[in-house]
Amino acid sequence: MNASESIVAQQLVPRTQRGGCLPADGGHDSGPLFDRAWKYGYQMLVPCENARAGHGHRRQSVPRLRSIALFQSQFGQGLPALRIRVEQAFGT
Repeated sequence: MNASESIVAQQLVPRTQRGGCLPADGGHDSGPLFDRAWKYGYQMLVPCENARAGHGHRRQSVPRLRSIALFQSQFGQGLPALRIRVEQAFGT
């Protein structure tokens, strides 16, 4: 590939059905991608390893901050196991 996954994903988001949750991995943790997905009715859900994420000096995308909060909720705690099951089902 000659472009990062987050750049390619920005081009693919408008081609999908509109709305819902869009689970992704850390390679898609990009403010512009969060904003683009939000524009098309998606809440991206990207796991965040850093407990201080969203508290820095840079402007943070509102959908990214929401993703961080969702992963800290009970809803978000079950997402990693669900994502593994989806990858196992479609990985072959």
